[in-house]
Amino acid sequence: MHSAMTATQANAYDEFPYDSKPFEGTHPNRLAAIARLHGMRPAPPDRCRVLELGCASGGNLLPMAAYLPGCEFVGVDLSAVQIDAARRAAEAAGLANVRFHAMSIADVAPDFGRFDYIIAHGVYSWVPELVREKLLAVCAANLAPDGVAYVSYNTYPGWHARGMVRDMLRYRTNGFQTAREKVAQARALMQFLRRASSAAQNAFGMALREEIDALERSPDFYLAHDHLEDVNAPVYFHEFVGAAQQHGLQYLNDVDVRTGLLNDFAPDVRSQLVSLAANPIELEQYIDFVRERTFRRSLLVHRAVSLRRGEEARQLQDLFVAFLGAPVSANPDLRSPGISETFRDAAGVSIAATNPLTKATLHILASSAPQPLHFSQLREAALERLAGDARSRDRIWQENAEGLCNDLLGCCTAGLAWFCVQAGPSAQLPLTYPRANAFTRYHAASATWIVNRLHQLVELDEFTRHLIQLMDGTRDLSALRAAMCKQVADGALEYMHNGVAVTDPGLILEAVNQAMASALPRIARAAVLQTD
Repeated sequence: MHSAMTATQANAYDEFPYDSKPFEGTHPNRLAAIARLHGMRPAPPDRCRVLELGCASGGNLLPMAAYLPGCEFVGVDLSAVQIDAARRAAEAAGLANVRFHAMSIADVAPDFGRFDYIIAHGVYSWVPELVREKLLAVCAANLAPDGVAYVSYNTYPGWHARGMVRDMLRYRTNGFQTAREKVAQARALMQFLRRASSAAQNAFGMALREEIDALERSPDFYLAHDHLEDVNAPVYFHEFVGAAQQHGLQYLNDVDVRTGLLNDFAPDVRSQLVSLAANPIELEQYIDFVRERTFRRSLLVHRAVSLRRGEEARQLQDLFVAFLGAPVSANPDLRSPGISETFRDAAGVSIAATNPLTKATLHILASSAPQPLHFSQLREAALERLAGDARSRDRIWQENAEGLCNDLLGCCTAGLAWFCVQAGPSAQLPLTYPRANAFTRYHAASATWIVNRLHQLVELDEFTRHLIQLMDGTRDLSALRAAMCKQVADGALEYMHNGVAVTDPGLILEAVNQAMASALPRIARAAVLQTD
């Protein structure tokens, strides 16, 4: 969640800043792809204007601005402390295409201009009703005719259980003044509630412990702002859509592109859901009831936009696809239609596929990850892997194409795949004069992660963190090696052997050579280097 938009809350964010990171689903490349799935032709992601409402300290906008120099970015947040931090980062990285304003959403006026993409992540549910209405009014007044607005919010029925715990925590912390005091008291109460309810095996006790388990693992800033702020107003999906319609906006889809599709339900449940719903909005609301949904990331467009629904599988063939999983089997059977193969990501999310075309496609995507590949490129590569002659490839395509598209949409819903309209070239080894952009180098100096051009977090070990900072395009690999050796020799980067810092130049060179041999392929694969 980004900072909410009241003066009282702004003070809380000044005291306890929210950890400002990128949100992959807010990137123009992702938003444009979902619009394309529904027949729209939004502004290209590398030549667009983007407004973020509740931008915090710029963790979402700054990397976009660094990788998309042909775009213009504007961020608004009421927290002056966080806006100052965002401005300092932009200045240090030399980013002239992003501006930050310390102001309320209520003060955003039409003279801000039109934006192709408007982002409001973690704002809508955390501001008073008047500000919620203003947020939607900004989406209507400042959104380009073919623009897309992203709004995330907490939803019922899932938030009924979470709201129960929130009420208890706020009751306990009501008399305390600072955010840090409130967090400490909230954590103490959670520990007490866990002990007190440990013997209760009824629905209430189990629900209470489940929510406390999840909340205890969350960082302090999340607890302070998502659960202890004065305002946290979940809504039902149909209520959000109705509020948007009052401002001349219509629901496009969620970032999770198949929220309203039913393939993962049993046939009888699917049939009953369809019979209950008179329209797509009602269908999604009933699905939320069944799934006990707690959070949505919904996309809005102008009411005048004509949308094509039900054609996602066909529209998908004009997009790029990226995949985050890998085959579980070392030697997957790609050709046999009756053999299921599982693909799983690092977090354990998995999908099983029996369609030969799907299996071959996912296998190709896994080998290229995180680099997206165009659907047409995937199609040809997968067919070549499955058959040697043109007639057989045509037959396989005719028999399996629909299943492939539906499987890829299912991977997106599961979080294993995503779509985009553009995909820059990936850096290839050998890297002659490696270059990371100025913001990436600036951020690596103070963090253990950076953001790649796909708007994903890339975790860094200490060696790679120092190496990235040196990759300004002026050093070849030999010069980088020498610079890293100097950092170890000077003590800026420590290399230990058997618990003792290594100072011998020969051993330092050997250690740096080994570390670079490991780090360079990871950096090239991670999509963090400039290739122009």
